[in-house]
Amino acid sequence: MFRHTDTQQGNLHFPLRRGDIVVYLCILLLCLLSAAIMYVPRSTRSDKAEMADTVKIHCADTEYMYALSENRIAQVTSAGYTLSIFIQDGAVWVDDADCPDHICIASGKISRSGSVIVCLPAGVIITIEGKEAEVDAILG
Repeated sequence: MFRHTDTQQGNLHFPLRRGDIVVYLCILLLCLLSAAIMYVPRSTRSDKAEMADTVKIHCADTEYMYALSENRIAQVTSAGYTLSIFIQDGAVWVDDADCPDHICIASGKISRSGSVIVCLPAGVIITIEGKEAEVDAILG
């Protein structure tokens, strides 16, 4: 079955057949195809804006709603703290806050339906509500 051509060093040489090359090329093609699927974005920014279209800012005493598609800066004062909330290019983030821990600033930008930014000292909850929430992962 195998040809032993070099008896001095004990090396085995396996001839590469046409079927082996076909199998190797198919495996390589599957790897490249799966890598391409992983790196191609599922939707464009405009699709995300359609899916998640409303920013809801809930304070202790009031609630504000803004369209995610319109660029604006919202100044919110609650419990003695002031937050500067930016809504721009289909994303929301807290740019400046005078709360003591700044976790709301560290939350970064959110752009998907169901995402939340919370500032506990100020009692402010920022959520994105849309027609359809995106799923991060399905387990089970």
